[in-house]
Amino acid sequence: MAGLSVKADSRKKIFLFVSRIAYMKGLDILLDAWTQLGPQLADAELWIAGPDFDGTVQLLRRTIDERGLGNVTLLGAVSEEQKHWLLRAADVFVLPSRGEGQSSAILEAMAFGKPVLITDTCFFPLAAASNAGLESGLTVAKIADSIGRFSRMPDPTLRSMSENARALISRHFDIRQTVQELDRQCSEIRPPRS
Repeated sequence: MAGLSVKADSRKKIFLFVSRIAYMKGLDILLDAWTQLGPQLADAELWIAGPDFDGTVQLLRRTIDERGLGNVTLLGAVSEEQKHWLLRAADVFVLPSRGEGQSSAILEAMAFGKPVLITDTCFFPLAAASNAGLESGLTVAKIADSIGRFSRMPDPTLRSMSENARALISRHFDIRQTVQELDRQCSEIRPPRS
């Protein structure tokens, strides 16, 4: 993809973070977990994309350089077209956030059929309950465990999680489904016509 410094490699598992790059997003914890796994991730890459919100990029760049994390790429802010290419190229979407409301980043990744690795502080247990991803505690050890599980996961299992992610979005977040449910609920409270 023009303007990006990464290429999709079908022999590697691509983990993708796309969101604001900020302390709240837990990227420091993600890099600690990635570092802890070391050689286990020889066949994996981590791509981090998004605008720098609070100066976190400088900290991440220093961490990546000091630890020699050659399989981690900071992409910075990306266009909508580039983001869509990244989402298509990735195998797993990662959001190790310290806190989310209803994350549009998670929903968008799942709409692209990406299994998600999220923290319990993303408050989206439906992903794990629907077998569309893994929900991890917000610790280095627990995130490392989830990354390790994804890195060893066979392709058929990843494909199944991918299908589950798309189905979950279609079932619970499609605008047509939302309108139908709203109409149904309104009909329950609407007074009878005389």
